Amino acid sequence: MIYILFGEDDFSSREALDQIKAGLGDDEMLSTNTTVFDGDSIKLNDLIAACSTIPFMTPNRLVIVRGLLGRLQQGGKAKGKSKKADSDNWETLADFVTQMPPSTVLVLHEGQIRKDGAIFKKIKSAAELKEFPLVRGPQLVSWITDRATEHGSSITSSAANLLADYIGSSLWTLDSELEKLSLYKQGDQITDGDVTELVSYIRESNIFAVIDSLIGRQISQAANQMHRLLFDGAAPAYLLFMITRQYRLMVQAKEMSSSKVPVGEIGSKLGIRSDWALRRLLDQSRKYSTARLEADYHRLLDTDISIKTGRYNPELALDLLLVELCRAS
Repeated sequence: MIYILFGEDDFSSREALDQIKAGLGDDEMLSTNTTVFDGDSIKLNDLIAACSTIPFMTPNRLVIVRGLLGRLQQGGKAKGKSKKADSDNWETLADFVTQMPPSTVLVLHEGQIRKDGAIFKKIKSAAELKEFPLVRGPQLVSWITDRATEHGSSITSSAANLLADYIGSSLWTLDSELEKLSLYKQGDQITDGDVTELVSYIRESNIFAVIDSLIGRQISQAANQMHRLLFDGAAPAYLLFMITRQYRLMVQAKEMSSSKVPVGEIGSKLGIRSDWALRRLLDQSRKYSTARLEADYHRLLDTDISIKTGRYNPELALDLLLVELCRAS
C-alpha cells in the first residue's frame, strides 16, 4: 500500500500519518519495522530494498519518505551527489510500488507539490492520495471549535473568530494555544477575555496599535500605548525587536507589492499565515514611501546600538525613537 500525504497544512498531514501508524498494530513492534528516509538524500536502491524487506514479528513494515516528490519536481539532486552521479531513474518507482510485498506500507510525506509532476502522475493511480490545503475562513473557525472540544473544553463563537483572525491557519500554534486555554479554564467555556488575556499572539497585536500610531504620527497616542505595554511588563528590548521586525516586513512587503507580486505569495514568502496580519501589514506599508521606510528602519537599528552601548537607558531610547519616527520625512 502506498499513501501520498501532501499540502501546506503540515499539522493535519502529520495527524494523518499518526493515524496510519495507529492502524498498523502495536507501536513497539511497528517501531522496529519502520524506516524513515529524507527525500533530499535518499537513493532509489535503498528505498526499494527497504520496501522489499519482510517485516519481523508483525504484519506490516512501514517506510516513510519525507519530501521526495518535492525534490524531484524541483529538478533537485540528492545531497552529496553531482547531477552526473545522481543517475537514479525515479520513474521506475511507479512500476515498483505495484510489485511491493503486500505487507509494506509506503508513505510519501510531502509539503506543497504540483499535481502535474511526472512522478506524481505515474504513481497516483496506485496510491491513496490525501491532500491538506491550508484551513481558512469558516472551516478554520469550525476546526478551532472542534479542537477545543478535543482538549476537553468549549469556546464561544466570537472567541473562535478572534483566534482565527489573529493566528490564521497555523494549526500548530492554534492547537498549542487551545491546549493552554483549556487547561486554564478547567472545562469552562473559553471566552474573548480569556483569549485576549492568555494568547501571546493577541498580546503582541498591541504592538500593531503602537505602529499604527507611529504611521499616523500620533506621538502622544504612541507614547501612551508604549508606556502601557512597559507598565504591563513588556521588556524594552522585546518592544524594540517587535517594532523593528514590523518595519522590516513593511520594507519587504512594499518591495514585493511594487513588483506586482500576488498578495498570497507575499504572505507565503514572509511566513505570514494570518489573513488579518497580512492585510494589516500591506495597509501599513502603503502609507509609507520606500525612502521613508528605509530611513526609519535605520533609525531603529541606531536605537538598538545606543541601548547596547549604554548611550541611553532603554526607556529613554524608546521615547526618543518615537519622536524620530513620528516626524514628517
